[in-house]
Amino acid sequence: MNSENNIKLNICNNIEKWFKEHPEQTSVSLAKRLGVSDTSVKRWRKGVCLPDISLLPTLCEIMNISLLTLFGLDNTKALTPSEQRVIQEYQRNCDFKDFADRYINDKDFQNAINSIVKFPK
Repeated sequence: MNSENNIKLNICNNIEKWFKEHPEQTSVSLAKRLGVSDTSVKRWRKGVCLPDISLLPTLCEIMNISLLTLFGLDNTKALTPSEQRVIQEYQRNCDFKDFADRYINDKDFQNAINSIVKFPK
């Protein structure tokens, strides 16, 4: 199988995985968010065709994954649902974002986190 087919399969698998993780979502709801037909989304899910390249950044944002992950080229572990929720809350909530930014940039907070990370599991 060539790399083009691998990428196509990875995109299809990642879209299907997202739908399984978000059972409240449908092909129709994703299509509306992307401004395409639900038939297009159904064809992506089946691996018949691929999304237009111009849709990939928005698709990745909706799915909360990188382009590398969508293509199956990212070797890092997938985000846990808890990590995804923190990122989504950070992106949506200005108060949470200000709070997180303040503490992440604070030297004492960084030192405390680094100390905790050194503890054995």
